[in-house]
Amino acid sequence: MNPRVSVVMSVYNAEHYLVDSIKSILNQSYSDLEFLIVDDCSSDNSYNIIKRFADKDPRIRHFKNNINKGLTKNLNFLISISKGTYIARMDADDISLGQRFEKQIDFLEKNISIDILGTSIQEINEKGELLFIRKYPNEPKIIRQYICKASPIAHPAVMMRKNVFNNLSYNEKLRTSQDIDLWFNALKNGYQISNLNEILLFYRRSETFYQRRAFRKGVQELFIYLNGILMLHGITWRIIFPVLRFLFRLLPAKASTFIYSSSIRKSFN
Repeated sequence: MNPRVSVVMSVYNAEHYLVDSIKSILNQSYSDLEFLIVDDCSSDNSYNIIKRFADKDPRIRHFKNNINKGLTKNLNFLISISKGTYIARMDADDISLGQRFEKQIDFLEKNISIDILGTSIQEINEKGELLFIRKYPNEPKIIRQYICKASPIAHPAVMMRKNVFNNLSYNEKLRTSQDIDLWFNALKNGYQISNLNEILLFYRRSETFYQRRAFRKGVQELFIYLNGILMLHGITWRIIFPVLRFLFRLLPAKASTFIYSSSIRKSFN
C-alpha cells in the first residue's frame, strides 16, 4: 500500500536544526507517510544525521547530491518519485507541530475543492525563541487578491494534492521565490488555495533574514509578481504592490525589521 502523505525536504548544511526537524515529522500523530529527503551536497554533518534516522525508520527515503542543485530542482525530483496522495513540504530548520498533518488531511478530505492548504506559523529565531505569529487569509477569493501584495501561504507549511503536479511544477529557472511562481500558476490553472487559521509550524528566521531577502531575491521576485499579476488580473493598479515591496527590500535592515514587525501583527482572524 502506498502512503497517504509524501513529505519532501531538501537539506543543505542544516546540522544544527535537522534533528528537531526530522523528529517533528516522524512523531506526527498521522503516521501513514513517507519522508523523502535529499542532501544537497552539504559540507557539514547533515547527511550522517539523515542516514542515522533512515537506518531506524523505514519511512525515510534519502538521497545525496554530488553537486548543489538548489531547492527548486530537488523538490521537483522528490515529488516526481513520491507515492502519496498528498505532498507536504518541510524545511530542514523548521518544526512541524504534532497534529499538523492530521489536521491538514482532515480539512482537505472534507473540502474537496481546495487543492493547496497552508497554516498559520509561529516565527522563531536561531535560538528557538518565539518571535511573531503569521496568519494568512483562508478564503480563495481573498487569496486571489492578496497574492498581489505578498505570498498568501507559508511554503514550509503547505500540503498539496499530488494531482496538482499533473499540470504544474516548480520553475527550475528559479533558485528562489519558486513558491510564489507556483502559487500564481496554480491560481491561473484554476486550483484553489486556503489556510488553516491555526499555528501548526514553527518557522525559523535567521539573523540575516532581511539582508538575504533584500539583495538576493528582490529583482527576481519583482518580475515574478508583475508577471503573475498581469496573468491573473491584466493591467491593473495592483502592480503598485510589488514595486513597493521591492523598494522595501532596499531599505536598511533595521528599518525593514521595524516595518516588518509592525505589519506582521495585522493578522487575519
